Amino acid sequence: RQAALAEADARLELAKSKLEQVRAGAKAGDIAAQEFVVEVQSEQKKVAEREWKRAKDLHAKNVVTREDLDNKQWLLDRVTLEHLRAQEQLK
Repeated sequence: RQAALAEADARLELAKSKLEQVRAGAKAGDIAAQEFVVEVQSEQKKVAEREWKRAKDLHAKNVVTREDLDNKQWLLDRVTLEHLRAQEQLK
C-alpha cells in the first residue's frame, strides 16, 4: 500500500508539471499526448471498477477479506482521481 501511495504521489507531481507546461502554451503534440493519457486512465478506471465490483460480490460471500475490498476501493478512488486530473489538464 505504501508503494501504491508513493506511485500516486509521483504521478501527481508529474501531472502538476505537465499542467504547468500546458498553461505555458501547449503544442498540438502535447495536447494529443494528454488526450492519450486521458484515454489510458479511462480504461484503467474501467478495470478498477470491475475489480472493485468483483471484490464487493466476493466479500458478500465471505470469499475475500474486508481489507481486500478496501484495497480495491482505494485503487478505484486513486484511478478515478488521476482520470479527473488528466481531464482537467485538457481544459
